[in-house]
Amino acid sequence: PLVWRAAWLREIARTSADLVMLHQACDAVPTVAFAVPGGPPVALANHAEHAFWIGGTVSDVIVNFRQIGVELNAERRYTQGDIVVPLPLLDTRPASARQEARAALGIPSGQQMLASVGRREKYLAYADRNFFATAASILAQNPHAHLYVVGMLPEEAARYIPGGGHPRLHCVAPVDNPANYQAAADVYLESFPWGSHTALLEACLAGVPVVPAYAPLTPVLASYDDAIADLVTNPAGEQAYIERTNALLRDAHGRVRMGERLRRSIRASHV
Repeated sequence: PLVWRAAWLREIARTSADLVMLHQACDAVPTVAFAVPGGPPVALANHAEHAFWIGGTVSDVIVNFRQIGVELNAERRYTQGDIVVPLPLLDTRPASARQEARAALGIPSGQQMLASVGRREKYLAYADRNFFATAASILAQNPHAHLYVVGMLPEEAARYIPGGGHPRLHCVAPVDNPANYQAAADVYLESFPWGSHTALLEACLAGVPVVPAYAPLTPVLASYDDAIADLVTNPAGEQAYIERTNALLRDAHGRVRMGERLRRSIRASHV
């Protein structure tokens, strides 16, 4: 079946494709299909540098979305034809996006709101890094703030929350489009120990100041983007992460200024 499928795919590409794009190649079929001379150019989208993938040996171009991907490829994958392109984002934000997002979510306009978005595995505690314990400390120091974590069910998060729960920490099941949570927030907190690159960039595009993950275990597991590298950095440790969040929550004008600077930079680079 593998050989038949590869032959079928190769024939389809040869007769009807000007370019073949492999979307994070975890399937052996395309590698077998294009491991022969001829056929259209092959590009591989490397959007998960942290994961094992195949297909580099049959690809003419490796399309990376961060420089760290190029560096990791050179060190461990021995690829050729590496390029870096901006992660394309769509900007449809109206001027009233924040108010409309809060109304849609039922969040009062005056409530201090923190938000974080990511798949459940990005919040799983590791060693001394527990996102929910750190979040509980932030909420304790900011008694009017609420945190909405989108992507993890409450029962999954309960084991990591001190005491099993917190009245102002709201876990939301994964949603198809978390844009309302990002647009409604006062401050966006990146998940750790595993960051969520696209979600952080989307929050920046919404004009929301962000606090990146602190002291990443490896650069591959944290958000890093040239568009915002001069505007925000990864806090050195948990206390620095908490202090930066506290400072943003207590400085409304500073939040707006940072959010607009981030938004302008992301629009210029990614939209």
